[in-house]
Amino acid sequence: MKKSPLKIIVIILIVLALIIGGGIAALYVLLPPAKIVALIVPEAEKALGRKVVLEKAGISVYPTLGVSLSGLSVANTQREGFSKEPFIRVEKFSVGIAIMSLFKGSPEITSILIRKPEIRVEVDKKGAFNFDDLAVMAADTAKKKETKQGGLPVLPVPITLKKFAIENGVVVYDDLKAGNQIILGCVNDNMAVAMDKQLKDIKTTGDLVFSRVSVWTKEIKKPLSNLTITLSHDIAANLVDEGGVITVNKLRLSLQKIFLELKGSVKNAMSPAPDLDLAVVSDPISISDALKEIPVELAPMIAKITGGGTMELGLTVKGAIVPDKPLPVQGNLALKSVTIKFTDLPKAISDLNADIAFTDNSLAINALKMQFGANPIELKATVDNFKKPVIDAALKADINLGDMKDVFQLPPDATLDGRLVADIKAKGEADPADPAKLDLKGKVDLQKVTMVWSPLLKPAVITGTLTLSSKAVGQNMAVTIGKSSLTMNTTIANYLSFLLPDSTKKLPRTTIDMKLASPFLNVDETVAPPPPAKEGAKSDAPPAPIAPLPNMDLRALVKANKIIYQGFSMSSLVLNINIINNIASMNFSTGFAGGTIANALNADMRNAGKVTFKNNLTIKNIEVNDLMARFGEYIKPVTPLNRELASLNKCLFGRINLQSSLAGSGGTVDDLIKSLSGNIAPQMASGKIVNAPAAKVMSSSFASFLKTSKIGNFDEINFRDLSATIRLANGQAVFDNLKIMSDVSDWDVKGVV
Repeated sequence: MKKSPLKIIVIILIVLALIIGGGIAALYVLLPPAKIVALIVPEAEKALGRKVVLEKAGISVYPTLGVSLSGLSVANTQREGFSKEPFIRVEKFSVGIAIMSLFKGSPEITSILIRKPEIRVEVDKKGAFNFDDLAVMAADTAKKKETKQGGLPVLPVPITLKKFAIENGVVVYDDLKAGNQIILGCVNDNMAVAMDKQLKDIKTTGDLVFSRVSVWTKEIKKPLSNLTITLSHDIAANLVDEGGVITVNKLRLSLQKIFLELKGSVKNAMSPAPDLDLAVVSDPISISDALKEIPVELAPMIAKITGGGTMELGLTVKGAIVPDKPLPVQGNLALKSVTIKFTDLPKAISDLNADIAFTDNSLAINALKMQFGANPIELKATVDNFKKPVIDAALKADINLGDMKDVFQLPPDATLDGRLVADIKAKGEADPADPAKLDLKGKVDLQKVTMVWSPLLKPAVITGTLTLSSKAVGQNMAVTIGKSSLTMNTTIANYLSFLLPDSTKKLPRTTIDMKLASPFLNVDETVAPPPPAKEGAKSDAPPAPIAPLPNMDLRALVKANKIIYQGFSMSSLVLNINIINNIASMNFSTGFAGGTIANALNADMRNAGKVTFKNNLTIKNIEVNDLMARFGEYIKPVTPLNRELASLNKCLFGRINLQSSLAGSGGTVDDLIKSLSGNIAPQMASGKIVNAPAAKVMSSSFASFLKTSKIGNFDEINFRDLSATIRLANGQAVFDNLKIMSDVSDWDVKGVV
């Protein structure tokens, strides 16, 4: 059960009031000190239900009527889980009243002194407080139930308290349940109060100082210590007229080197909805001092930050406090010549100046300018209605990317240089369900942006422009790597549909339109080749499922006049890719080795667990040895047929024409290969077969026949024409017709592999 600080103070005041009452009673019966002690202690123990010790009591009559108590202590609860230290201990407590003021009808309390009070508030591991079982607590609860609402009491006489003082007090709050401890090691208070009997003219001034403050929490293992908090006040009040008016002439709070001052008034102070007109102003706060006040245990990053400059805070609370409605707050924050240095960043933030205004439901960055190293950044923005934000923002930046190497997430061995100039504006409502309500406009210029990275054999230099809007992102760039160059034009429309969650499923689908053109692209001098696969390496891992396509459509056109890859040259390359609603088509054509290659692929990937595809390949007049040397590495030797195909460049020579139409389905690449079905029709003229594995099998099978024939062996077969019709089905290759017309013999072969 959680107790408020006000509750704790009320309990402590009740304890002191009982003791004061006992002292006054003793004064009236004019008992000697020993009798006073004997009178006070039993009554106090009865009221508190605790052991009370009072070492000494005294009274005075003239010129002040007063009572003093020394060596007072109230025992702690005897319940298990609490310490044996006293709940309250006071070295000296005294009250003095000017005797002549009593005859004038205006009692003047010359002083109330509490010297070296020690108060210990404890919470056990179950969450119970050490004062929960005070007898006065039960009496206070019963009294509240009987109390009826009424007007303010009228004092019999006006009262003046010239001095209320606490000297060298100590307060300990020990919460075993939460693992927190707060110690106010030295509490000093000096206050004066004057009030008339109608409570129309109340004045109070004073200073309260908490020093040697220490704080332990679960997060702060090393305690914060030697903190100083000071509260000074000058307050007047009229609790009768106009529903009660409180005038705050000064309420000044200081925490170490941070100072805040409150001024203003509260009307209808006695009503459930008081009307506030208050203003809080800070002294200029040193950024360096503010950083020192933040515990490293709560924010470890603070150890890497140093700073300078100042900030000033202004805050007003103006309006009625209405239940279930936000506090009517307005404020402003000014940053002046601020410098922030992070040890992890190569450059510091400097010349940071900002004028920021805010309310309970809006934010206005009227001006924010700073330098990151030598890079200027400027921001203006307003945000109204946090629940349905309406934005009006503008960002300008001129950035040397070399200064941002530790800001952007780059690969460990990558560097980025060049300039980025940005000018971006946003205006409208930020509604994830309807991104078109936000009008976003902007441009980012990339000026000779150079990237060095280990996969790139030579630096990549990029120049171009990015354009931004609420509906699309566009880019127009030129890239140069060594002697290779290309241009890219891309538009990403409805990109917010991909970036933002769309529970309604009503946002338009993201689409990408891309065009890439290159006059010359030498891949061999651009990208490092992948490491060679280890021969014979096997993996026991199950085949990886085919990943579903992202929720976007793609239209891409790639053109290249000349491409060099692994020493082979291709010309007039054209690649069209269309992916619409997860149905993909790819058309590819290029000139290669004196001939042409054309391929058309269609795949239905709406169900990643069962992808279906059709592929049509046309090869015209290409040297088969060059073809297989270039593309043979992509044929996995997982079947006898694949092994034969992958080694064709070592045993088959001649120009090939090929037409194939294949189809398949499955949830993994292995499934697609095993499910292949369709037809392959190769045709070659004027070629030869050298040391082919199949020919060796034929030589051994017909060895006796070959010895008596003119053929001799099948180690090398020169042919005038080779053609075949091959059907793939159920993991088999069916040769319906394989014809070889050679110099020594003609062959007509049928069979299954």
